[in-house]
Amino acid sequence: MKLKRFIAAFLAVATIFSVTACSGNETSSVTSEGSSTTSEVSEDESSKEESSKEESKEESKTETSATETSEPETSAPETTTNEPETSAPETTTTTTTEAPETEKPESTPAEGSEMTDTINTFKLSEDNAKHIGRTYTDSEGTVWLSHSATALEFTFTGTKASVTVCEDIVYGAGSEPRFAVYVDDERVQDILLKEKEKTIDFYSADSAKETKVKIIKLSEAANSIFGVKSVSANTTDLVPTEKKNLKIEFIGDSITCGYGVDDEVKENHFSTATEDATRAYAYKTAMNLDADYSLVSFSGHGIISGYTGDGKKQDQQLVPPFYEKIARNYSGSKIVENDWDFSRFTPDIIVINLGTNDNSYVKKVKEKEEEYKAGYIEFIKQIRKNNPNAKIICTLGIMGNELFFPMRKGITQYKEESGDTNVETVLLSTQTAADGYAADWHPTEKTHTKAATRMTQFINELLAQ
Repeated sequence: MKLKRFIAAFLAVATIFSVTACSGNETSSVTSEGSSTTSEVSEDESSKEESSKEESKEESKTETSATETSEPETSAPETTTNEPETSAPETTTTTTTEAPETEKPESTPAEGSEMTDTINTFKLSEDNAKHIGRTYTDSEGTVWLSHSATALEFTFTGTKASVTVCEDIVYGAGSEPRFAVYVDDERVQDILLKEKEKTIDFYSADSAKETKVKIIKLSEAANSIFGVKSVSANTTDLVPTEKKNLKIEFIGDSITCGYGVDDEVKENHFSTATEDATRAYAYKTAMNLDADYSLVSFSGHGIISGYTGDGKKQDQQLVPPFYEKIARNYSGSKIVENDWDFSRFTPDIIVINLGTNDNSYVKKVKEKEEEYKAGYIEFIKQIRKNNPNAKIICTLGIMGNELFFPMRKGITQYKEESGDTNVETVLLSTQTAADGYAADWHPTEKTHTKAATRMTQFINELLAQ
């Protein structure tokens, strides 16, 4: 009898041990599903149709309206659930959201960027975001974006993100700063900033994955600038995207800025709401060449004269006096008056597209052509002083080629006198009625795309030499 009781007690203990051992250490990896992002409507763009989510996401042809709720394609690693076949240690029952080390996906987030339950706020220094173009960071850590296509780019791993932006001056109608937010190369926000300060939620997802973000200014410096105060996200860190091998600086006027490209009615006039530098030839060229870039461009500006309607010289709208500054601004912003530190961006190639506005003053008058040629030579010297090793490309033609030949003679003279042979010229095709005209007879995106194709070809040939 005692033996039977002993056996029964032993079997009961064994049963309990078996249940505990089979509870297992069940491990599941993070399942990254498509993130849901809601884009805010710019008032000036609210009438445009929603873009199809199945269309090609070529950055060079991004739509200016961000009026839909988009769901990016899922690019997360496949998920696995590992359930051990053998019994786990007796006293441990855990669930973790990280895959075992031996099964980490190839797209592992950059070190230091991990999801957290806490929303953290970050100032965008060059330690955690790539600064593209002539940015300026003030004493409070706000990063000011002035020139067209100036941008901040980083990656993070989390499920929520927002950005707080601001103005130093409240700009009036027609001059508000316009900017966009891209998530994984898709435009999810297109904002015309009309407030002194604004916080925009631009990212929300069910699960975390490494995500690339780009905050980019679409309008030009002369009429508007804005600051990025901070980015908030449930992540431990932001990581700057990698720098490109090729660096290009574009110097120009309204053509480089993308003046009116969103308004293909030639009788209409300037508005920052219809400017989009990402649809203009300079930005497109940089994207074609996978290059980092910087734009220094102002609508209506020239080398010896800005645009004039009466033939009188307009010497208040010249690029050379502002080339060594961060930018210029008509509303009196003091931020852009700071000197630019040329060591921050050392271009391999500099493209100059100036002369379209000068031509409204020159008008084939021989003496004025000589004045333009002399002014161009002096500007080349200024550029070379600050960029001793860059290849310089001088171009004209998109809105008329009348000053191309005087410019080319000036370049020939400069090369002979200085011995600097690292300067080239290239003529771009003039816009046609078949390709349409944008506001104030400016080039359409179709014209810009053709110009970018030609400039890309020319630069590739130059680099191959």
